[in-house]
Amino acid sequence: CAVLCVLCVLCCAVCAVCAVLCCVCCVCCAVLCVLCVLCCAVCAVCAVLCCVCCVCCAVCAWCQRSVPSPELSLCLSCSTVRASEGPVYRGVCKCFCRSKGHGFITPADGGPDIFVHISDIEGEYVPTAGDEVTYKMCTIPPKNEKLQAVEVVITHLAPGTKHETWSGHVISS
Repeated sequence: CAVLCVLCVLCCAVCAVCAVLCCVCCVCCAVLCVLCVLCCAVCAVCAVLCCVCCVCCAVCAWCQRSVPSPELSLCLSCSTVRASEGPVYRGVCKCFCRSKGHGFITPADGGPDIFVHISDIEGEYVPTAGDEVTYKMCTIPPKNEKLQAVEVVITHLAPGTKHETWSGHVISS
């Protein structure tokens, strides 16, 4: 499913999110796309290398089917462990795409937007732009240069918007 780059001696594959053949690094049974910085894995159902596929949420971003993969569910859990002892931050959901499995949070104290993976959202609602949230932060492997939000909790739903629950029900706030 991947090739070995002669120059950098890393596995290379086409990322399903950014559609670029890029070199990737092994991270706990999955790979991390160097360009879009998302965990990727080969789906056991459709056999496509998909970012945010089969990782933690165990749903393929490409074919949208559930894939049993307990080994891959460990990939991002180490990030949560590292963040569990850290401080709690406040921010506002800038955007979140359920189908892509990720979004961004604008920190209340300023600074660059923080990446959030679908598996790090706690509670019954899918985040919507304008929702106030609390979260903890940890670095994204393998380089540990960028940050991601974990243990994300919606504290106030954005007023005047419709919110979807993870089970598909829609409510107005």
